[in-house]
Amino acid sequence: MKNPVDYKYKDQHFSQEIAEALLAEIWTSRLSIPSIRKKLLDLHLIKSGEHPNIFDLPDPEADSIVQEALEKLSKKAMTSYIHRDIWRIAKPDQWIFGTGKHWVYLYYTPQDKQDAASKGKSIWSCRIGKTDGVDENGQIKYDAPETRVKNQTLSYRQKPITALLIRADKHTALETAIHRILTLREQDDPNAQGNSWFFTNPREVVEIVANINLDLLSPVIMLPPVLNAIYQRRRNNNEK
Repeated sequence: MKNPVDYKYKDQHFSQEIAEALLAEIWTSRLSIPSIRKKLLDLHLIKSGEHPNIFDLPDPEADSIVQEALEKLSKKAMTSYIHRDIWRIAKPDQWIFGTGKHWVYLYYTPQDKQDAASKGKSIWSCRIGKTDGVDENGQIKYDAPETRVKNQTLSYRQKPITALLIRADKHTALETAIHRILTLREQDDPNAQGNSWFFTNPREVVEIVANINLDLLSPVIMLPPVLNAIYQRRRNNNEK
């Protein structure tokens, strides 16, 4: 926690800009807007080191500020609307794309990425899988990606980093398409323990998805700088 004197928004009234800045500090797979509002206001208060009455806002007004911040960040792959007033907030160094019911995910171990970087390589061994986002009764499985990855990595010495989540209704088809493209590029990892491991990185996989169908990345319109040119090029081509 930063010292109040170092807090950029010290003494400022709660705003959309403040909400956006603080959202990065409260990852959650399921949280309602009122709950998010409470967490953000508490953070703002603690960081400011001031009496809470300077941040008092009617709940509807504060909720509206939070809603706008969440919507703006969803276009940067940092949040994802689930249903009603429930949102998912990305972890640090994680992107969330799409609006479908199910999930395609990418994870890797920190060591594999570090080893690749030490050799000057920009790709490393990543696992690309899928999981259902709703059960047989149509109920949302909020923690589906986390549960799936946890079950697959129980024996790992390092906690994996789930860097990419893509929501898609046709998640099996999307996973298969990504696998086939990486296989055609001869990027399979033959030494990996298990299937679905490829030498790649999150950016490359997002680029692959953009080539398959740009709408699968919706509602994101502000991709990370490395991908923004690709996105704009694809969007321009689709509009011709």
